[in-house]
Amino acid sequence: MLSRKSANEQLDILYFDAEPFFDSPQLECEKGGYRIYYQRSDSYPGVKPGVELLVEMTANDDWKPGPPLQLARRSFIEEKGVTFPEGTFHEDNPYTLLNALAAKRVAYEPRALLYRRIREGSIVTSRPTPKHIYGLFDAYVQGSSIADRLGYEPSSREGQAIDWEIRKLADDAQRKHARLSTEAERTQVRDQLGSSFAHRDIAELSQLRAEAAAYRRNLQKVEQDLLAIQQRSARRSRSLFVRALGKIKNRASTLLRRLRR
Repeated sequence: MLSRKSANEQLDILYFDAEPFFDSPQLECEKGGYRIYYQRSDSYPGVKPGVELLVEMTANDDWKPGPPLQLARRSFIEEKGVTFPEGTFHEDNPYTLLNALAAKRVAYEPRALLYRRIREGSIVTSRPTPKHIYGLFDAYVQGSSIADRLGYEPSSREGQAIDWEIRKLADDAQRKHARLSTEAERTQVRDQLGSSFAHRDIAELSQLRAEAAAYRRNLQKVEQDLLAIQQRSARRSRSLFVRALGKIKNRASTLLRRLRR
């Protein structure tokens, strides 16, 4: 059914829900939130660009990064070249996000068409380890890079949805960091990630991204004004704009260096 629907509507990706089952009653009691996690709250009808579905689902907290909950056209995946990073946890997050942003035609089938096993010892049920945190933080960095590369303004609907989803990854990493079993593990994470994780609030990172985007816009405007002034040969005004341009370039460079740390 999924394959037929995908072919008939010429979809890049078709999303659907899952019905979970648990390996034991005790696990179901401990991880009961997964009873409804894989079922979305709305129908999201129609064929649309992937970023539009991301915006709609994020508004209802319905965006799910799991590749088992989607049927992707093979030629689309091969054309975009999106792969899973090897040797890391939570690698499905950047994979799903990048594919959604690249997809021109996606749809959602509001039915549970997969049985999702919740088992002991999986990434989502086992106790947090430094590897969990490294994977989440790496997914956050990749997600930020994707958003910046595609040029979505942080204040736009698309930019806000992307920012919300990638911030959840960093928030989850910080929560898991607090739940590590030993101080030695917490120190290991702080030493590995440094100020990028342990001493910087995630809201500050988002603010920096917004500031950098604003300065890029200002830089473009000043350069346009400078070009107009050059054409009018207004020397005094031109010198003022040259100084303003220099200040904005320096500030933008500083912001971008802070974002890359």
